[in-house]
Amino acid sequence: MHLNQLGWNSFFEGHFRPYAAQGWIPARVAADFGSQYLVWTAAGETRAELTGRLRFESEGDGLRVAVGDWVVARPVDDGFALISNTLPRRTEFDT
Repeated sequence: MHLNQLGWNSFFEGHFRPYAAQGWIPARVAADFGSQYLVWTAAGETRAELTGRLRFESEGDGLRVAVGDWVVARPVDDGFALISNTLPRRTEFDT
């Protein structure tokens, strides 16, 4: 799967650059199952969970990871990854 097909562009590339050197990969959130997510990466789709830090921070500020977000992920097992950060959103719906 090519990330450009999912909307990856220079905006996201610029925000992701600091993470790339640390071995993280970009992923796009495809589905939210509550405690787990389905994300798309250059290698294909995988299940993912938030790191404890990100889960704690998102509960505190009310900003949840949402379908369509670009996230910073690290594969930890075959078919599973951890999400450590979200990249800035370019657009969002008001609720």
